[in-house]
Amino acid sequence: MHSAASFSGIPSQAASAADQNAAYVAKLRALAAEISLAIEAIAANQPAALLESTRRQEVLSAELAAFCEALGAVRASGFALSPARVAEMRNAERSLRDALDCYAVLVQRSGRSLAMLARLHSSYAASYPGTAQANRTPRTWSCEG
Repeated sequence: MHSAASFSGIPSQAASAADQNAAYVAKLRALAAEISLAIEAIAANQPAALLESTRRQEVLSAELAAFCEALGAVRASGFALSPARVAEMRNAERSLRDALDCYAVLVQRSGRSLAMLARLHSSYAASYPGTAQANRTPRTWSCEG
């Protein structure tokens, strides 16, 4: 075995690297799919689904980091992937990058929408003196009243 991240029970470095590459590609695709689910959760205004998707994204990202380290060690030893494997990996990376680009635009737009709503609320509160004063009144969330 080449490293601690290698799969046990696989006798050759080539088989281990091929399996690791296949697992890496599968994780890339899973992360892209998870980002698509997060986009759908944002569009459907489902914060619980977004939170769960974000948690799964964190797990997948950590697993991908481990795969990158293991694959880097195998490649540093001089092992080369076949052109078909490289193309498969690049396609999965491109799909992930496209999903991330879409996600970034959506989050950026959401941030602008929230800022616009905050300005609208401030403008409304400033237009009505009683409302502005009511907004500055300290509130208690306890049962003391």
